Amino acid sequence: MPENIPYCRHEIGEEEIRAVTAVLRGGWIARGPRVRTLEEACEARLGSSHAIACSSGTGALEIAMRGLGLGPGDDVIVPDVTWVASAMAVLQVGARPVFADVDPETHLLTVETAEAAWTPRTRAVLTVDFAGVPSDVFGLRELAESRGARLIEDAAHAFGAYHCDGTPVGRDEAAHVTTFSFHPAKTITTAEGGLVTTADDVLAERMRRIRSGGITRSFAGSRGSHDYLATEIGGNFHLSELQAALGLVQIDRVDAFLTRRRDAWDRLLDALESLSGELLFPNHLGGSSHNLFIVELAEDGGSADRRDAVLAHLGSEGIGASLHYPLLHRQPVFARSPRAQVPNAERFEARALTLPLFPSITDDEIRRVAHALSEALVRFPAELRTSPSQREIV
Repeated sequence: MPENIPYCRHEIGEEEIRAVTAVLRGGWIARGPRVRTLEEACEARLGSSHAIACSSGTGALEIAMRGLGLGPGDDVIVPDVTWVASAMAVLQVGARPVFADVDPETHLLTVETAEAAWTPRTRAVLTVDFAGVPSDVFGLRELAESRGARLIEDAAHAFGAYHCDGTPVGRDEAAHVTTFSFHPAKTITTAEGGLVTTADDVLAERMRRIRSGGITRSFAGSRGSHDYLATEIGGNFHLSELQAALGLVQIDRVDAFLTRRRDAWDRLLDALESLSGELLFPNHLGGSSHNLFIVELAEDGGSADRRDAVLAHLGSEGIGASLHYPLLHRQPVFARSPRAQVPNAERFEARALTLPLFPSITDDEIRRVAHALSEALVRFPAELRTSPSQREIV
């Protein structure tokens, strides 16, 4: 029986193992110099004045929200198509997410869909670089600033990506704050981890305090390490030295990872070419990090029932296909959050499925994915509307 093909597979080599082992042998495993070294490497890579490493992409979002002073009474516009963390961070600070529609082709928040969701309480816009495709941060920032709001770019999928003008995602000229994830499914990994970038010196200092319990030691009369002040709500969002050591090796490999992702993307697209009448293929621009490969069932053959049947068949063949993502406004935790009309998001959710994509995917694995998907589309024709019992036996 062939091995299962996951939807993502991280790459850890001997150099990463040696780097982490050196930390363990050295004894300084937390709050050490490697974290700052990783931050400096990210600042250089991204063109950002300040990079703040933290425990996760979710933590990065909460740090950004708290740093911007968002809280009760504030609304934050969030695209309906994203992972729950994007909106969960809004709830964590006591603000309210307002869900917006997305572009029908890129599945990104746009100036128009953000405007349609705007409320009198809106103080921030959170845009998501979905699947590794950079958002229109320049247009969205102009909109936000014209209305006294701030722009947060959730670039969890987009480390190493570039905007249409060649500006790296995370650069000073882009969003007011940009966040990244170093989860194993992302461009580079620290096992778990995240990053916040900004050009704002004062905001950066505040976010560093928030990362460390809201504590400051820079006040008159300090008597030593025991003498500190907790000046605002914060948390323990630190990245460990072990994770930073892993990240320092990974960031040196980022260009190779991106090149191999693009190559894997092209090979998968070629393998699926015969299904072009049944599927809509993603159209990622040159600046994408190619984080996810998402296809859609064609307009005349797309339904959630059929998509679920196709996913179940792929799973039965050992292929880790998935859905990115169930819409946020359907999640019970966000039941009280308002939303604009989201027809594009709803149509996308009903027809989309994510296929395996990672730098080390082999030609044989790609052939298996294409063959199983072709089988599923034949087995479950366009007119099929499956019942729950049918889904169970697939």
